[in-house]
Amino acid sequence: MQAPLESLEQWDDFVGSRYQEGRTEENFRDYSTAPAGVREFYRLNHTHQTRDFARGKKQEYGALNRRQMSIWEGLEYLDTLVDDSDPDTDLSQIEHNLQTAEANLITSRENYISLVGEAPDDLQPPPQLPGLPASPDTAVQVALKDNPDILAAAKVREATGYDVKVARAGVLPTVTAFTQAGYTNYLHSLNGTGANPGEEASQINKQAAAGVQLTIPLYQGGRPGAQVRQRQALESQAMEQEIEVERGVIAQTRSAYASWQASLESIESNQKAVDAANLSLEGVRAENSVGSRTILDILNAEQEAVNAKVQLVTARRNAYVAGFTLLASMGHAEAKDLNLDAGALYDPMVNYGRVQGKWFDWDFDPKPRVQSTRTVDSPAQNANVAPGLAQP
Repeated sequence: MQAPLESLEQWDDFVGSRYQEGRTEENFRDYSTAPAGVREFYRLNHTHQTRDFARGKKQEYGALNRRQMSIWEGLEYLDTLVDDSDPDTDLSQIEHNLQTAEANLITSRENYISLVGEAPDDLQPPPQLPGLPASPDTAVQVALKDNPDILAAAKVREATGYDVKVARAGVLPTVTAFTQAGYTNYLHSLNGTGANPGEEASQINKQAAAGVQLTIPLYQGGRPGAQVRQRQALESQAMEQEIEVERGVIAQTRSAYASWQASLESIESNQKAVDAANLSLEGVRAENSVGSRTILDILNAEQEAVNAKVQLVTARRNAYVAGFTLLASMGHAEAKDLNLDAGALYDPMVNYGRVQGKWFDWDFDPKPRVQSTRTVDSPAQNANVAPGLAQP
């Protein structure tokens, strides 16, 4: 049993012996050699000071009358108290993420207005994409048949074949047929007499000619052969380019199919993550109801649940974009392929049939009118989200 100091002289003797010249810093921190009464003196002082400090803080904060704050104001105030090294409670980073998300939402809405011509209102989930293949081999077969890049490369190769034939025609005989007719009325401006005495000279002159011309080239200095070789080289280049385009389309289609499948699997995994986060949140709330978890634990669990939902929505978006990319590589991403009711689409063959019989110089089309919708009167978009739209 330790007892306090018997007298102040005992304290003075301890201080005098402790702060002698020549002692090291380590010796100053060594209290093991201090008398029992001195050690008890320090312990009692520390205990009394701790009790007085705790009572003072209880009186200062226990009454809960210092200030009244909303939940958000409370979070902002807690951010000034919690250790800044804790990333889960870094309020400034949370505010930055919120501002970035709001700016991205406004940008997306303005882009929608620019493309559609009106503000987004009551948007529905996108429909199922039609014509998605069941296997990568099926996707490749469709792409080889309908991909526009492959079709364009094939037409270029076919055109170079005709160029070769045209160049070969330079060494073949050429038959040219021609006809010519002329009529001249001098309107009594010719002087003289006709064949018979007293007759006026003929004031009308009629001419007609027809003929056939045959040209057989014998030697042209090697020019036709050079032209044929040039066209054949271009044809060979077009063939290789067609193969190159075909390879690229095949690789792009297979890659797009793999990305689409991976995005579908990502949806499943993120859905499981959302279910797990929601279950964890319910458990934390239940534990908080019995006092084993704090409000901060609930906020952290809610943040995890929100992050999981964001990842799920992102995965669904990526899957839809991957499906579009796959259909585009197959050549089936046109409005008619997607069953979009976009009104009359421009068809060059229909327009050709409409104008092919119009030969009159004054047969004009009606004055053009603007069909698009101006967006100058559309209101500036904000980041407000309806409560129902916030659920994935």
